[in-house]
Amino acid sequence: KATVSVLNCVVHYIHTPLVAAAFTMSAHLLDEAAKHIKTAQKQLKKGLTKWTISQEDHDVAALEYERAAKVYVHAKMQDKAVETYQLAIKEHGQAGETGPFGAGRCNDAIATIYKDQKNIAKYAEFAKHAAVSYLEDGKADKYADTLVKASRVLKETDPKGAAAMMKDAIETMGEQEMWHFMPDPLRTLTGIYCKDGDYLGAVEQVKKQMEVYKMIKQDHNIEKAMAEVVLLHLARNDVILAERECRQLSGDYGCTGELTYTCNDLLEAYQEGDDEAVKAHLAKQCFTFLTPDIARMTRKITVTGVKKAKKPVASPQSASPTAAAAPASASASPSPPAVLKEPEPEPVVEEDGDGDDLADWQ
Repeated sequence: KATVSVLNCVVHYIHTPLVAAAFTMSAHLLDEAAKHIKTAQKQLKKGLTKWTISQEDHDVAALEYERAAKVYVHAKMQDKAVETYQLAIKEHGQAGETGPFGAGRCNDAIATIYKDQKNIAKYAEFAKHAAVSYLEDGKADKYADTLVKASRVLKETDPKGAAAMMKDAIETMGEQEMWHFMPDPLRTLTGIYCKDGDYLGAVEQVKKQMEVYKMIKQDHNIEKAMAEVVLLHLARNDVILAERECRQLSGDYGCTGELTYTCNDLLEAYQEGDDEAVKAHLAKQCFTFLTPDIARMTRKITVTGVKKAKKPVASPQSASPTAAAAPASASASPSPPAVLKEPEPEPVVEEDGDGDDLADWQ
């Protein structure tokens, strides 16, 4: 009991000052935020005394509101932070040339708050606003980057919305000729389509990757992309289209590496209906360096709807052309010697009564 009493005293001795310090810090932060808000309001009122509020006044007020919002974030008062950031966005909208980028920065900050709260819908909404503001400021690269980040967060809950945002970002990158920045977003978009079961949509994005790889001279990635197209078609059980695409793409882009030969062997095994050979080819190391979602998908590919063709049984008469033309019943039973009459061959009158005139004639 004495030990417990001592421990309680120690905890009380340590805990009480910490709580008091926390309250003191919160009060200090609230005072600091209030000062920034007061400065912003004062700046706007100062403009009214001149009968008009200048762009500079709006810019100063916006920056003060931003500072107050950051203090609220530090104080864990997220709702007040969002409210104050929106006041800053309003002032940035009237601040002239610096306004759009400032508005984008504030929208980005609000999106981060909602992301931390796991409110993905609100996060996506404000991320889009931020991207649009960056584009208004003439920063297409920042616009695309914001959409790419938002799409990656959104893809688990809203694949279609994420795909639309990513496509918009990729299109903007293409317009700005940002070729070196495009492969990674394209791979992400391919993965979104794969998870959503849209394999044809994924094929379209992989083909775009091949064009980009050609521009940036990454030949080894071109061959990987060609293999991904083949695998995506096999996942749809379309071996005919897979073979055609393999032949066409490898010819157009000059793919002659090990992966191309492995794809040809895989297609041959698939057409023959040899499931074991298909699995053996898919287990090869060269298929493990593909886009992660496609590499995982290869484990599920099996021969479906393709029956193994039966090979014809060889017969003694298969060597002669006349025997190949004979019916199966005639080739299965021994035939009497052929009898030919000059000048025209005529069938021999049947004498054995087996009902097989053609065999008797041969």
